[in-house]
Amino acid sequence: MQRRSIHRHPRKLWLAVGRHGPIFANICSISRTVSPTRSSFAARTIPPPEWLVPETKLEFDLDPSTTRVTATLSVTRNGDHAAPLRLDGAGQKPLSVTVDGVAINDWRIDGEQLVIPLTGAAHVVETQVEIAPDRNTQLMGLYASGGNLCTQCEAEGFRRITYFPDRPDVLSVYSVKMTADKKHFPVLLANGDPVEQGALEDGRHWATWHDPFPKPSLPVRTGRRRPRGEPQQLHDHVGPRSGARHLGA
Repeated sequence: MQRRSIHRHPRKLWLAVGRHGPIFANICSISRTVSPTRSSFAARTIPPPEWLVPETKLEFDLDPSTTRVTATLSVTRNGDHAAPLRLDGAGQKPLSVTVDGVAINDWRIDGEQLVIPLTGAAHVVETQVEIAPDRNTQLMGLYASGGNLCTQCEAEGFRRITYFPDRPDVLSVYSVKMTADKKHFPVLLANGDPVEQGALEDGRHWATWHDPFPKPSLPVRTGRRRPRGEPQQLHDHVGPRSGARHLGA
C-alpha cells in the first residue's frame, strides 16, 4: 500500500511584491514511499533525457509588452545516440539560434518543440525569443500583475519563457541577468546570490544573480514597481534550507 506524507519546510520563495510588501509562500513538498517494483517500473517506462544541461545563462530585457529572452545552454549528450536537441516551448516567438557561436538556419519547430541538429557530444546553444508578459493571461511563465513582472515556472511554466528541456530530471546551474527601466521596475530579483548590478545611460538598470545549486527549470525572477511614497531600501533574506539571498534596491 502506498503511503503519502507531507512535509512543510520553512524555506520560502519570493513570488511577487505588491503594494503591501513582499508576498511569500511556504514550500510544501510531497514525498511518497512506494514498493521497489513500482519504482523499477516507473524508471523503465520514463526514458532518461537525451541531452543534459549542466549550465544555463539567461538574459532578460524586461518590458511588459515585449520582453526579449536570451538563453545560453551548455548541453551534453546523455548516452550513445544521434538524437537532435529538443527544447520545449509554448507561445514564444523564436528570433535566432546559434551553436558554438555560429548562427544556424537548420533548426525547426516540431509542434511546440524547437529541434536543433547537433553532431558532437557537447555544445553551447544560444536561443533568443520574444514574449509578451502583459498579454499572458494564463499566469504561467513570465506575466504582468499589478504593475509587477512575475514568474510561475512550475509545473510547465518555464517553457513559456524560453526554449528548454522542461523536465524535472534535467538539473542546471543558473545565472540570470535582468535589464529593465529603473523608474518602473526599481527592484530586480532572482533565485540565488546577487553578483553584480549597474545603471545604463538610457535610464535602465541591470542586475545579475547566480544560483550555484543545480535544480530543475524553476528559477524565480521579479521586476516590480515601487509603491508611491515607499523609500528605496535593501532587503536581504536568507532561506534556512536553500541559502538563497533575495536582494532588492
